[in-house]
Amino acid sequence: MSGAGELQVASVNMLYGGIDADESRDRWHALTRWLREQAPDVLLCQEMQAAKPSGVHRHLHATARALGMSAVVLGPPAPGAASGSEHHTAILIGSGTGLEVIDTGPAAAYQPWDHVPWAEALLRVPGLPTPIRCYSVHLPHSSAIWQEHYASKLATRIATRAEHGELALACGDWNCLAPADACTQEQLAAMPARVRPARIRVLADGTLQPILAVHQVLAGIGLADIAASLPPGHRDPPGLTPTGTAGGRVDRAYASPALAPAVARYRQVRTAATDHHALLLTLSITTAASTVQAVP
Repeated sequence: MSGAGELQVASVNMLYGGIDADESRDRWHALTRWLREQAPDVLLCQEMQAAKPSGVHRHLHATARALGMSAVVLGPPAPGAASGSEHHTAILIGSGTGLEVIDTGPAAAYQPWDHVPWAEALLRVPGLPTPIRCYSVHLPHSSAIWQEHYASKLATRIATRAEHGELALACGDWNCLAPADACTQEQLAAMPARVRPARIRVLADGTLQPILAVHQVLAGIGLADIAASLPPGHRDPPGLTPTGTAGGRVDRAYASPALAPAVARYRQVRTAATDHHALLLTLSITTAASTVQAVP
């Protein structure tokens, strides 16, 4: 963890684990090299994947070694992923950060339909009186109904744990839109047909309407859309811009009411290694400690 009393958190969709169809690892090398330069304390991954599903654990640990981090948890296969894709979420923690892992999850599902599209780790952060549970989330790309269902399960989990004093930071690829982006009709119309079932509805008069159910569920328990809640001067880029190639700010970070004010900086970075922008958050531990005590 930064000596300046800051917690650096990164969230990145790795695009098939950084491995191409010909099993080339050039993108993986480029991505891990770039992430080493960012030196996150906590890394929330989506699409942690190997060339073969049986190799995902080896790939996770190879990624951790390349970054000088520890692999804390590998999430279950993502519901709704294409057959054989075996997308996973994962969480890695930087070495020498002083972060203590108290708990990981989710618990193993007994049936395929019980799988949830996230990995989680409860962390004790030096200087913070309350632990933070970090969630790496990857909602299905193909169904607004599935998205709202899993968002409701996640929101219930976060709200229940908040009653026991946990803070939440949920980042990842939500595969849907948020109201702060105020997408125009032209922007919605430009989205490819393959992503529209989970992002757009057509009203009777032909108007295109963004589907905002996931954000509304999360906001319903008080979670803040971090990028939207920050003033432009604390964001890079200053505007709210798309994070994926199909349009829309589908990669987002949400935080508990007591934690959101502690986010001092937000960066959204495009790399050639993946088709999603990486999210980089800087949290002030001093601010978090004071807001935790002030917000019931």
